Amino acid sequence: MEMRKRLNSLTSNARDNDRLYDLTRKLVLKLLEAGDRAELSRSFLAAMREDFDVEHVSFILFGDADATAPGCRVESPERARIEIGALIKGKAPVCGTLRAEELRYLFPDAGHVGSAAVVPLVRGGDLGVIAVGSNDPNHYSASMGTVFLNHIAEVMVRRLPQLGHQGPEQASRG
Repeated sequence: MEMRKRLNSLTSNARDNDRLYDLTRKLVLKLLEAGDRAELSRSFLAAMREDFDVEHVSFILFGDADATAPGCRVESPERARIEIGALIKGKAPVCGTLRAEELRYLFPDAGHVGSAAVVPLVRGGDLGVIAVGSNDPNHYSASMGTVFLNHIAEVMVRRLPQLGHQGPEQASRG
């Protein structure tokens, strides 16, 4: 009986991973085809909501907050460090229950967000951050894997410079 339960669990996990892989592959192709930052942003946000069925999603670029970037949320790196500095300092994905201030910054239009997964977009400097959230405080936990979300982030950090976005550090150098 125990072996059958374990086998069923493994089979279920494999099906879930296959589904996540297919959705990730589809999104990566859209990100590679994006003609500008707005299209990259729209593709990411739409896929997370519609395909991955994520309740709350955020894509924030760091840069001159006064600069226009249609379809993109741009925040100054100084404000990001104040609001979510602990989440982006380690430059690694963070999952779990976050502070209320961090959640308000990441998901300003959301009501209650119980848990989130946050991935800094880093390549030679901080480019931005992507985050997904759930109303369920137990949905995203520190023990969960972030392979698929991290892969999406890696594609985005390679596309952003091609689409004209430099992180604040690169922009100030030249």
